[in-house]
Amino acid sequence: MGAEGSRPPAAQDGQQGGEGREARAEFVFECVGKPGLLSAAVSMVRPRGTVVSLGFCMAPESFVTAQAAMREVVLKFPILYSLRDYQIAIDSLAAGHVEPRAMITNVVSLDILPGVFERLRTPSHECKVMIDPWGDAPSRS
Repeated sequence: MGAEGSRPPAAQDGQQGGEGREARAEFVFECVGKPGLLSAAVSMVRPRGTVVSLGFCMAPESFVTAQAAMREVVLKFPILYSLRDYQIAIDSLAAGHVEPRAMITNVVSLDILPGVFERLRTPSHECKVMIDPWGDAPSRS
C-alpha cells in the first residue's frame, strides 16, 4: 500500500490521444493549482480512478467533462477546515492552552513595512509580523 511513485507534470500531459501511453494511476493528486492541470490529471488517471485537487486554482478551470464521465473518473475537492476544527481551536484559545501572542515576533508601522517585506524574503527568526497601521506600537525588532 502507498504511493509507488510520483512525477512532475510533463508538457504532453492533458493532450488528446494519450489512451495507450503508459499505465495510468489509480490516484492523481493535482497540487499546483494552475489552469489546465486538472484536465491533465483527468487524462492521467485510470478508468474509475480518482483525481484529488489540492492545488486551489483561483482561475477558471475548463476541461471536457465527457473525458471524465466516459471513464467514470472521481473528482475530489477537499474541505480545508471543518466546523469542528474551528471549534477545537476556539476552545483551546478560550481555555488558555495556547498563547497565540507567542507567535508574534515583531510589530511594525506602515512606514517601515517595505523594508520588513524585503527582510522576510530571506531566512530569519520572524514567525508572524503584525502591522500597526497607526504606528502606536513600539517595534520589537
